[in-house]
Amino acid sequence: MFWSYPFGDLNKDEDASLIIKQILSYGDLSQWKWMMRQYGTRKIKGLLSRTPETALRPSLVELSKTVFDVTSMPHARRVPHRRS
Repeated sequence: MFWSYPFGDLNKDEDASLIIKQILSYGDLSQWKWMMRQYGTRKIKGLLSRTPETALRPSLVELSKTVFDVTSMPHARRVPHRRS
């Protein structure tokens, strides 16, 4: 689940956003349960409320919104097109 990151360098508190997003996107039920115990629904809901939908796998957006009672997630900002 953390194949792109040096796992030994991850800090549960400092890297909470990354850890939560990875578990939501790639974790199994036991990892979701661990995440809930470690961070609580309030913190996860707050993170999801600030996370663009495109940061999660499309199949998990609605599930995550439902489980954590998130009414909306922001849209990813578009980078202005620059002509060279």
